[in-house]
Amino acid sequence: MSEPHHHGAQPPKVSGTSFALIAVGVAGTLLCVAATVGVWLLESRLNHARQQLELAAEEALELVDQKITTARTVVGEAKITIDEVEERLGTWTREELTERASDRLQLEPRLERIAQRVDQTQQVLEGTEEAASAVERLLAIVGKLGLSVSGDVLDSVGTQIVELRAEVDTIETAVADFRAQLAGDEHTDQSRFAQATRLVARLLVTFGRVDQRLSDLANRVPNLQQQVAQVSSRTHRQLMLVTIFVSLLLVWMAAGQVSLLRRGMGR
Repeated sequence: MSEPHHHGAQPPKVSGTSFALIAVGVAGTLLCVAATVGVWLLESRLNHARQQLELAAEEALELVDQKITTARTVVGEAKITIDEVEERLGTWTREELTERASDRLQLEPRLERIAQRVDQTQQVLEGTEEAASAVERLLAIVGKLGLSVSGDVLDSVGTQIVELRAEVDTIETAVADFRAQLAGDEHTDQSRFAQATRLVARLLVTFGRVDQRLSDLANRVPNLQQQVAQVSSRTHRQLMLVTIFVSLLLVWMAAGQVSLLRRGMGR
């Protein structure tokens, strides 16, 4: 008897349905993996943008704080000069005015120093206003993401700076007017004495008010810095939560694709 001829084992045939399940499962799994990677890359970029915004806001607020400190220093120097003028006026008596008329000329250097301090204060406040505007623009960008800092605090800072500049403008005008009068001959020494006394009193009150406003403004900056940090931290948490949620959703979808793949391979 002849031995039966043995042929090689035939591989199992893959049906069309099985092939479709395998193809869909592989493609779906790869897409889910790619989408997960993309989500985390997007989160990384958004987080980097958040960090850059926070850094820019912190730098702008730090500049505001530095400008306020500089303004307070300049105002303090102006107040010292005004005190010197007040002290000099206090040494005058009405009987000595005509005998010591040359003393009034010594007011001019001091008034010039006051005018310089006023001009410096105005320049510093202008820079402070620009820095505050930069902070406002940055926070407006953050606000478009649905996160915002208390508008009351920021509006108050901007309003105070505008009001401060207006106060300094009045000082600048008053000093310029008196210097012009001091240089003229139409006023007597008694008249100049009276005008100088009124001006000094006005400057002391106004500069005292400016210094108080600067102090209040300086106290608001840390509050803004704290709020910026809180907004940044809250944004980071929300980005992370959304990223994790989407990632878990994609993992769940990928598990479904793997199930299809296994079903196709089991047919």
